[in-house]
Amino acid sequence: IRSLDSTSGMDTQQNLLLNAHVKKMGLSHDSRHLITQQDNNTLSMWDLQTGTVRYQIQGELKSGIVFSQDDTRFAIASARISPAMVMVHDTESGSEVHSIRSQPGLKTVQFINKDTQLIGVYETFVELWSMSSGQKLETDPEFDGSGCQTIKDINGLSLVSITNYQYVVTNNANKSGLCVFSPLTWTTAFNE
Repeated sequence: IRSLDSTSGMDTQQNLLLNAHVKKMGLSHDSRHLITQQDNNTLSMWDLQTGTVRYQIQGELKSGIVFSQDDTRFAIASARISPAMVMVHDTESGSEVHSIRSQPGLKTVQFINKDTQLIGVYETFVELWSMSSGQKLETDPEFDGSGCQTIKDINGLSLVSITNYQYVVTNNANKSGLCVFSPLTWTTAFNE
């Protein structure tokens, strides 16, 4: 794990404490925490101020933004295949906040709607959970002609859009480009 200056590409800091064989990683919005996944599904929560591991848990990082917008929680998939679970943990302590039964084949998990909901995206469907109760919520998927699937709540309000590649588009940011994104014709994609 290396920290690079975004304008020059040069190492900003070499910290040997951050040595790890990383399969996946997620950075908190405030850049204070980094969560990494090793090949054995061990997740390490790093304190980037000190370069040390705060705690380790078992699980799997999925696509999507793992941290809530306020960085107080993060969502991971269970390392167990059966039953399939999504776990929400407190960022500071690592303690489990919610354990949510999901389905096999989860591709993306992400907090949405000002961190009040968590969406799980699969190959052909989505699941939505309330973060106040952990309960599964009803959704109504709709194809709106943009190339994305729009997910609406039971009142018909649009929550998010999902691309063909299970990417969650919130607030319609870059929707026109992301919904028609094809890796065969594009070489670079920008995170919204």
